[in-house]
Amino acid sequence: MTKHEIAVGMIDSRIQKLVKNGDDYSLHCETQMAVEMAYALSAIDCREHTRYTQCLMFIRSRSTEALLESMRRCA
Repeated sequence: MTKHEIAVGMIDSRIQKLVKNGDDYSLHCETQMAVEMAYALSAIDCREHTRYTQCLMFIRSRSTEALLESMRRCA
């Protein structure tokens, strides 16, 4: 396996876990760190880094919106 395949596999597996549980802040941080390290080590290119970062922002945004909605229902 190339370093690209290993990095993409690690990042994709974490993103799949985040899709199931977007509230896991430590997993979100771990995934972001994996993306940054893979980019810093040239295992992924700029386009992939941007795509992963946007994906993580979307997951975080969706999680935050769900939390706000549940808070509104309680108020």
